[in-house]
Amino acid sequence: MQRAGGTISGLERITGPWGRLYVAAYTTELDGLFFGYAKLFAVQPSDVWDSGAIMKISTRSGHVGEAIALGAVEARALKVALEVRAQIEKQAAAAAEAKTVCAAG
Repeated sequence: MQRAGGTISGLERITGPWGRLYVAAYTTELDGLFFGYAKLFAVQPSDVWDSGAIMKISTRSGHVGEAIALGAVEARALKVALEVRAQIEKQAAAAAEAKTVCAAG
C-alpha cells in the first residue's frame, strides 16, 4: 500500500497478553529505512489498525531491515507495557492501603 513518502509493508503482528496488555505492531518504509510502530491495547485488537489503543509507540530511528524494525518496536512496546503494569499495580496497592487506613481511622 502506498502512503505519502513511503509504503506500508506486509509485516504486522499482534502479541499478548503481556500482563493484560496486547501489542499490535507494524512497519513502514521511508527512503530505504524501516520504521516500527506499535499500539498497546487493554483488549485483544481485531487487527493492527484497530483504533482502540491506549498508547502508541514508535521506533526512535529507522532500521535497515524490516524484521529488525518490527522486533525493535515490539521490544520497546513490551518495556512500556511492563512499566505501565508496574505503575497500575503500584497505584492499586496505594489505593488499597488508603482504604485500609480510612476504614481503621
